[in-house]
Amino acid sequence: MRFYGSNAINLAGAMINVLPPILRDILDALGFEKWERIKRIAEMEVKYRRGESQVIVAGYKFTVNARDAVLVHKAKDRVEAEEIIDALRAVYGDEFYTYVNKSGKYLAVIIPMYVFERYDEIKKQVIEVLCRKLERTKDERKKQTILKHLIRLATLRTSLKLLINTTSLT
Repeated sequence: MRFYGSNAINLAGAMINVLPPILRDILDALGFEKWERIKRIAEMEVKYRRGESQVIVAGYKFTVNARDAVLVHKAKDRVEAEEIIDALRAVYGDEFYTYVNKSGKYLAVIIPMYVFERYDEIKKQVIEVLCRKLERTKDERKKQTILKHLIRLATLRTSLKLLINTTSLT
């Protein structure tokens, strides 16, 4: 099955969560084909949700890459990439380190974690995005990677709030 949006997955999950546990057990025991299909849909994970992983840094939208713990903005050409880097340095100073990699037909302006973790306004946005990703992901390895990055970014107070909010997830 192929889905181009998350509505079907969200609906299937909501349908299962609304049912009382006893009814779920009965449906599992009966093994109806439609029930099995609904459960399979609810277990699916949408890999990309437009705009969900974006943070705004110096007026530009950067995507949070949870696997590598970097912020990425895809520029069309070298001029746009240099313009973004200049804007970042104008706002955060000359010590703000970024680099450019080729990413398909685009140039990726990349901000590593060790750079943006020094700036609270960026760090706060990244923590919010990673928390949303942690809530939505079902893969245990991805969860562990996201938690590792969250622990590195979060202060003690933020870590305690995160721990309280995510204990039901793990």
